[in-house]
Amino acid sequence: MQCVQPCVRQGWIFDIELLILAEMLGIPMVEVGVQWTEIAGSKMSLLKDAVIMVKDMFIIRYNYLTGRWHPKVHTA
Repeated sequence: MQCVQPCVRQGWIFDIELLILAEMLGIPMVEVGVQWTEIAGSKMSLLKDAVIMVKDMFIIRYNYLTGRWHPKVHTA
């Protein structure tokens, strides 16, 4: 069993970082469909949060690809 360190980036983008870490560590992944139900009163701002997520996505990818951040694996 492998466990990766907590994500470096916080917020809406954490799942993208987990996918990048899993890919780098060779952890198998599968796509699973989910049923989504929109809930009124969402706290997400489409434009503002989309810009932040795109910026964070580039930061994450750049830092892992250049070796600035390294995935840490803990085995149990």
